[in-house]
Amino acid sequence: MNGLTPEQTTGFAPMDATHAQFLALLGTAQAADDAALPEAFAALVEHTRHHFDDEAKLMRACRFSAVGEHENEHRRVLGEMTHFLLKLKQGRRAAARAWLAEGAVDWFRSHLATLDSAPAAQCRQAGLPESA
Repeated sequence: MNGLTPEQTTGFAPMDATHAQFLALLGTAQAADDAALPEAFAALVEHTRHHFDDEAKLMRACRFSAVGEHENEHRRVLGEMTHFLLKLKQGRRAAARAWLAEGAVDWFRSHLATLDSAPAAQCRQAGLPESA
């Protein structure tokens, strides 16, 4: 199950694999010491950028109707993450650490339940390949 809890799975293997990678990188960033935090956070941002690009391709491939709304949410979150990364590069860690501890966790839980479950179901129904 890629280290995901049952509540964290969409039932569509490519999305679940990417989500497991996101959570692993999130955990690495949360546990990073001050010196390692900027690099760990940058890795999370880069992964998330690719994650969102791949998810957009899947949504288009299965003709998911709310792709625009979903992509708007992705842009918002990437903007937030980029903001915190810039603050980190300026030596300002508190806001990034707070986002990692609470904001990212809350966002992921909500996004998974409200926005990722529908395209995952549509991708399965459309018969998209399950190989991650």
